[in-house]
Amino acid sequence: MNLYIISLLEAMIQDKLFAFSLLNIVKSAVYLCDLQQLAIKLGNVADFYLDFLQKIDFLPAESFKKNLFGPFDLHDKNLDPTIEKVLNKMTQEKIVPLVAVPVHLYYTDEKLIHFVGGLVRFENEDSGYAFLVDLSIAKSDIKHIPQNSSYVIDIIKSYDDGEKLALRDLVRSKGLNYNQFQKDCKICFGDTFYSFLLKLRLMEAAADIIYTPKSLKEIAFNNKFLDYGNMYKTFVRCGINPKQIPRLANL
Repeated sequence: MNLYIISLLEAMIQDKLFAFSLLNIVKSAVYLCDLQQLAIKLGNVADFYLDFLQKIDFLPAESFKKNLFGPFDLHDKNLDPTIEKVLNKMTQEKIVPLVAVPVHLYYTDEKLIHFVGGLVRFENEDSGYAFLVDLSIAKSDIKHIPQNSSYVIDIIKSYDDGEKLALRDLVRSKGLNYNQFQKDCKICFGDTFYSFLLKLRLMEAAADIIYTPKSLKEIAFNNKFLDYGNMYKTFVRCGINPKQIPRLANL
């Protein structure tokens, strides 16, 4: 894992948490004060993502998460450190009671990097309920990207396999050696170019399954799989049954 992977992870958490907050099942739970239902749904999504990202080797196997669901009081001197950091960030802005606000936070301590995300609902100016997931990764798992290898990030961002120019020709057109390019991909992504690209597509497909009512066939097409069968088999090879991914947009 390296700083590029971390930036992708942080952006994904922010984007998908916002999508979670817009789901009808979440809006309904907030409106009806069904906080237990809200905790269950967020917990299900967090459990899936931890298992999924570890199975595709996007997260280290030693990474772990902690659910922080329950009431809080700003005057409590024994607040969990993560909840305290989230609330300190939130209270710097205007607090709107009875509204579940999506929050994300990235911070480090002596040994760990923390990615925190979820929803916070203030009942009044001093207290409320937190629905937070704290994903922790050991600092020792973070590797440095050599400057002369970082160019592969620009290539994967701009690559379109729908174009006629093959990857090998694209690399050579930039005056680069293809074999060295693949070595640099292993350094930067921890994988070959195509394998890492496939991971990114699986992540987007999984998000579509969770957060949209699209059919699985449509999701496969939109994420550049040959067809639904190809997407299904790719998930299964990674130990994931796409039919068991929570479909929250349909609830």
